This record gives sequence, C-alpha cells and structure tokens, in this order.
Amino acid sequence: MEEKKLMSVGQVAEYLGVHEQTVRRWVHLGELPAVKAGRQFRIDPEDVRRFASPTITKIKAEGPITRVNARGHSVLADGRKLKNARNEAGITVRELSRQSGVSESWIYNIQRAPTRGIHVSSETLSALADVLEVEPTDLLAR
Repeated sequence: MEEKKLMSVGQVAEYLGVHEQTVRRWVHLGELPAVKAGRQFRIDPEDVRRFASPTITKIKAEGPITRVNARGHSVLADGRKLKNARNEAGITVRELSRQSGVSESWIYNIQRAPTRGIHVSSETLSALADVLEVEPTDLLAR
C-alpha cells in the first residue's frame, strides 16, 4: 500500500499564499480536513487542491471585491453576544462544542474577539445559534 505524503500547515499556507494561522483557523472551523499528529496538523494535498478550487472572486455593484467560498460566506460574530447567550442558556463551552460540532478553542476565540467582531463561517454561526436556541442574527456584530 502506497503511503501519501501529507502537507504541514506551513506548506499549505505557502501553497495557498496565506498565513499559517489562517490555515489553522480553516482546520478548526472544519472547512479544511486535517489529521492531528502529536501537536501538529497534517493535510492531504488532494484536500488542499479541492479546498482552493471553489474559491472565486466576485465583484458586487454596491461594494468592494470580496472572496466568496463555495462552502458559505463569512460573517462578523459578536463574542459578547455569544457569551451572553451561552450564559443565559446555562450551557458550558464544552457542552456547546459537543452539541454544535464547533471546537472549544474556536468558541473561546469568538468570545474573546474584539468589539468589532470576528469573521466566522455562516455554518459555524448557525450551528452555535441552533444549540443556544437563538436566531443567528442575534449573534452578529452590528
């Protein structure tokens, strides 16, 4: 059986022309499949090619050029609103993670976001809102 050569986060970042932290964020969001080897992520080159191919540039008449990904668009989440909704629901970060499928570390990152918000995928926001039984728009930064 032939063994595949997996790519490191640094190699994927260089290939895609992005920062390593961006690649890690995609992995934590579940947008880029990866395996964890010790404390490092390893990514199949075929998954990287598939991930990169649906990304297109779209020009909107009302605004600037934005990147649109076939997996969904990103929205600005307000971490304070997420934390307040979580506290009102009486749910821990661990339980929210388990029920929504969003990693605990990503939930903590969202909650610690600056007041202007943090970009998350619309799927992530919807998953969190479903568990907290609130509308996704209730978690958006204004």
